[in-house]
This record gives sequence, structure tokens and C-alpha cells, in this order.
Amino acid sequence: MKNKRKLNEEVISCIEISMLDLLKVKDFDTISIIDIIEHAGVSRNSFYRNFKNKEDILIRYIECITDEFIEAASIHVFEVSWTEYIEAILKHMYENKNFVMLLMKNNKLHLIKNIFDKAIYTRASGKTDDYHIWFLSGGLFNIHQHWAENGYKELPKDIAEKFDRAVLGI
Repeated sequence: MKNKRKLNEEVISCIEISMLDLLKVKDFDTISIIDIIEHAGVSRNSFYRNFKNKEDILIRYIECITDEFIEAASIHVFEVSWTEYIEAILKHMYENKNFVMLLMKNNKLHLIKNIFDKAIYTRASGKTDDYHIWFLSGGLFNIHQHWAENGYKELPKDIAEKFDRAVLGI
């Protein structure tokens, strides 16, 4: 059973890598499932066993890098200063800026927002008012989007401080 699971994880990884490689040279809308599976060297059945569609590949990839970040960072909202928390998230986004730029180029940045909202809400729920969580999550996402659209010129620390000033009004 473990060998089957490991093999399936390898298939998923090949499909994800294939999609990311193809996004570097083609627009999302022009990439076909056949392009993905041929580039990945997997069967059509393997694709549909693991994914519903092309967007599903991106969603899974974003979830994986988000989960890896959360586990590696081992910081939680309201357990460190707000600026530290925001800076850690922004550093993570900066480290993945090439992927973010691919998503932006293909009008798929909303996929990050959905996972971003879920991750922040899950960790902050019960610690503050729901509206506060959604306000902070949406504001942070929009600041990140603006930062990305401007080519990530500032450092994550500077953006975190700007976010603090915007939220706290200082």
C-alpha cells in the first residue's frame, strides 16, 4: 500500500512540475491535458485519478507550498507580533514570486486568495471576530497583489510595516 501511495505522489509531482514548466512557455488557456500528461510522462487515467481539471493542479500546488510554509515557519497568528507574522507570510510569498507572477500572467491569482483566506481563517478563528479575520486577510492579500504587480521592489519587512501602518492607521 505504501509503494502505491508513494508512486501516486510521484505521479502528482510529475503532473505539477509539468504544469509549472508549461506555464513558463504557454498561457494557461492554451495548455491542454494532453500537453500536461505528455510532458509529465503519465497516462490520462493518472491525471484524472488525481485532478479534476488544470486549475486543480495549481490549487493542489498552492495548498502544498502553503502547508509546507506553515509547518516550517511554526509561527501562529496572535502568538507573535502582528508585524512578525505578516513579514513571515510576505517572505514566503516573495520566495515564491516566480510562481505568483505565472499566476498573475494567467489571471489565476484568485487561487492564492482562496487558500490564503482559508489558511488565515483556520489559524485565527476563535481568537478574534470573524470580520476582523476577513478584513486582515483581504487587506493582506490585496497589499501582496499590489506588491507583486509592482515587481516585488520593496523588502517583505517594509511591506509588513506598511501593512501595519495601514491597519493601525499610524
